[in-house]
Amino acid sequence: MVPRENPLHSLADVILPLVEPELSGVDLIEKRNSLARKLEEATVPLWDLVAEGLRQQKGTDRLLLIVDQWEELYTTCKNNTQRNRFISELLDATSRAGSPLSVVFTVRWDFYGQILQNRPLLDRLEQSRLDLGPMNREELRSAIEGPGDKVGLTLQDGLVDRILDDAGEEPGSLPLLGFVLEELWKCRRGDGQLAHDAYAKLGRLTGAIATRAENIYSTLSGKEQKSTESLFRRLVQAGSKTEEDTRRRADLNSLNATSQQLARKLADERLLVTTRVIAVTNTADSGAAGGVDALAGETVEVAHEELLRRWERLKQWVDTDRQFLQWRSRLIPRLQEYKRDSKSALLTGNALRESRLYFPSRAAELDQDEQDFLSASHSAARRQNMIRMAGIVAFACLAMSLLMWFRSVQRQETARNLVTTLLGTPSGTVDFYLKQLAPFEHLAKEYLRAELKKPDLEPTQRQHAVYGLIRFDAASDNDLDLLLDGIAGMQRDEGANLVSALSSLLQNNDPLQLTEKMQTRITDAANEETRNRLIAVAAEIGIVEPVSTVCSLQPDPSQRTSFVHDFSDFPGDLGEIARLLRDKKELAPETRSALCIAVGRLGTAGRAATKEVMKFLYQTAPDGGTHSAARWALIQQGVSEEELNQLIRDRPLPDVEPAWKHLEDAAGLTMIEIPSHEFKMGLVTDDVGGDKNSGWTGDPTESDESVPFPAIWFSDREITVGQYEAILPQFRDTNDENAPKVLDQLRRPKVKVSWYDAIEFCNALSVKQGIKPYYTKIERDKNGHITLAAIEPDKSDKDCEHGYRLPTEMEWEYACRALSRKRYCFGESTEFLPEYAVYNPSNTEICGHKIPSAWGLFDMHGNAYEWCWDKFSGDSDYRVLRGGSFYGIPQLLRSAARNFSTPGRPSDNWGFRIARTL
Repeated sequence: MVPRENPLHSLADVILPLVEPELSGVDLIEKRNSLARKLEEATVPLWDLVAEGLRQQKGTDRLLLIVDQWEELYTTCKNNTQRNRFISELLDATSRAGSPLSVVFTVRWDFYGQILQNRPLLDRLEQSRLDLGPMNREELRSAIEGPGDKVGLTLQDGLVDRILDDAGEEPGSLPLLGFVLEELWKCRRGDGQLAHDAYAKLGRLTGAIATRAENIYSTLSGKEQKSTESLFRRLVQAGSKTEEDTRRRADLNSLNATSQQLARKLADERLLVTTRVIAVTNTADSGAAGGVDALAGETVEVAHEELLRRWERLKQWVDTDRQFLQWRSRLIPRLQEYKRDSKSALLTGNALRESRLYFPSRAAELDQDEQDFLSASHSAARRQNMIRMAGIVAFACLAMSLLMWFRSVQRQETARNLVTTLLGTPSGTVDFYLKQLAPFEHLAKEYLRAELKKPDLEPTQRQHAVYGLIRFDAASDNDLDLLLDGIAGMQRDEGANLVSALSSLLQNNDPLQLTEKMQTRITDAANEETRNRLIAVAAEIGIVEPVSTVCSLQPDPSQRTSFVHDFSDFPGDLGEIARLLRDKKELAPETRSALCIAVGRLGTAGRAATKEVMKFLYQTAPDGGTHSAARWALIQQGVSEEELNQLIRDRPLPDVEPAWKHLEDAAGLTMIEIPSHEFKMGLVTDDVGGDKNSGWTGDPTESDESVPFPAIWFSDREITVGQYEAILPQFRDTNDENAPKVLDQLRRPKVKVSWYDAIEFCNALSVKQGIKPYYTKIERDKNGHITLAAIEPDKSDKDCEHGYRLPTEMEWEYACRALSRKRYCFGESTEFLPEYAVYNPSNTEICGHKIPSAWGLFDMHGNAYEWCWDKFSGDSDYRVLRGGSFYGIPQLLRSAARNFSTPGRPSDNWGFRIARTL
């Protein structure tokens, strides 16, 4: 016997023919059901049935009961009471003194853990258990060859070994082996031999049953294939994964006509197995009053459990619908309880909610009794809900007034607690609590206004209260004054909250009024730090007039420099600065470049909010000042020189040519257009203890004469080693032993270069760029080096005027100052000099890593002296050097400071940059 869903019915089926062998039809069914109930209720022990059966069967004194597939007690039977009763009856009947009943059962090893949990059963097995491990290779060989020898069947040489090699030590190989041998028997040759080619066509051992299933499936019509999927799902007891899936029996009569026909067809193909059972149906002929006939009913199940493991299509069907199949399995014990008690076993709670996922949407995949059970559960739940709702409606009228009163009190308490929390919360969470207060806006305004009236309120608490009133559009002019009064002593981390509040005020009120108030505050600021904070706040909320005023080019650039350097002490919403830089097209170039430098000085603090807009400005800025400032800011944020060069290569084509040019074939040399302005040159003064002929110049004074100065092109950095060697590879200094040891040597200024070498570079660059050289009348020595160059281009060829050249001394000072009339391009104070100039280190530094000037020029102060075209004096052969060098002192780095040398003399601190006439 094999246990059914109710194993006591299986037991009754086996014992009943012994007790009453003459019964048939309805009497047999009724007797079987009666015995099963008595066994379940323990009113008739199995022992009595066995004894009675033996008395009926004269000459029989021993009875052996074989229970195959004991594991189906745990997979098929879901009722613990029936399962335990079945085991208990067998133990009792076999333990009686002189009992003629013996029971042998087989169970898969992976289900032996279930037996370990039943102590009485485990104790009985202690001395009688026989473990059947996997057959070894020789035993399997004997099982294959032995039966064949008896009927004259042979196997091709090597076929047995091939089959055994495929079987290996896989636990599921034995049932597969039986199936394959049966299939090979069907494919045997005429001489009775089993062949290799037939074995291969079957898909060998592991693929045989799946191959057969897939082949049969492929012969089915489209409608049959769809029905096959539905049928197999009903025949699988789904576990949590494929390895735990087992077979499930189904009543053949519960299937529709199409599925029944398909089941019989697949049973003929040995994929399914049908088993006859006793069923009863009522019949009535037209000529009779009616009666009952015993008919043959049937169950259907999967023929080989290995099919569940090997057939990929079936595994996919089950995996796709595993949740539904597991739910249907869990439904079985509840359904059995329902059949015994149709009221108390109805689905409720989570089980009822889960059933709504599948019923009635998938009712067609359920048996009729399952559908009836679910329909009854859902109907009962609806009736219960209607009763419950009636009570709720009655109670709701009474509770509504209490609820409204309670909610009013609760809202007041919640709003009051949130206001208290807002005032004391850290700056970073202010916005979070303002959002929490939004649903209580009316109460929030009242409580925040009350808090502001408290004289002992802390400054930060007062700020948070004003933020709230502004957010809820309830702030007065006095509240705004309180907020602006607190800017001077405000902590840095309050910046974002301040900007957010003022931005909200700017959107919801008269923008002109706020702009005027901000301008007045900036004008009346008590000190420079407060003024710069106010300007930064104005910029971050989109009021650009104050920042444009302070960042404009002026004879004294100190205010611009001070703003740039103080900005890092009060960063607010840098996202607003990023939008301002990208979208405000009318910003003056010097304003945009100042904001880029201000953001760059924040280091990594501004990286996330501004990095992308800095890349955008570096690629597309129309002016050289912004282009250079964005480059410097990106370097501060960790962008490498290689990445910067790639950004230039990837930049979109501009609609209008920008005021800067990047010469890729000259190792990235960049030319900046210096605009035309009025200019005052420095005067010769006695500021270092010399006389008028000492060569030192001072700064312009009010009495100095301004002259119009034309626009020119200027290289943004000193010519680097890499740029020099790219244009003049023949003059590379191979004897410089220190060069390879210096970090980033190619990006440092080219030094040890004479005035003549600089002239050589200018002409060579012009030729490489397809421009006529500026310098003509060149004389060279025997080594090819220039010894003399004409002062002016060839007057007969106007194109020469646009070649690359050394700047004149006046051009150099004009470019360096960026209209500043103070000691340096950034102002008068030496406090900021280390950020703009390279001086007092042990060597030159990488070009372009100090802050650029407002016109986008790097390293105009320090790093290396720079050759100019002019003679130092009218009757001298000396040529002018400007800008100071890395070992200079601040006095020698001024915009007006001069030096000189003979044109043929190189030095380790003399370099150059180039110019070009527009």
